[in-house]
Amino acid sequence: MSWENAIELINKAYEKDFENKAFSIWLTKYPYMDENNFISFEEYKKNFMQPTTNTLSSIEDTLKEVSEIRQLKARKEGEK
Repeated sequence: MSWENAIELINKAYEKDFENKAFSIWLTKYPYMDENNFISFEEYKKNFMQPTTNTLSSIEDTLKEVSEIRQLKARKEGEK
């Protein structure tokens, strides 16, 4: 398995764990919902899981770091 596939699997696991936590929180609110304030889990999850700009910028920073690490590794392997 390539490391890209491993990262995808790990990200999927985190996403599923986050979804399970959101569902647990929604379940605690469910008994207090009525026809005036009911929100479906799908709508709650959509609002709950929206990424922030900080998350997006940190992803870009992480990808930049990965690129730099790859370049350093390639240089070191070229020196051998």
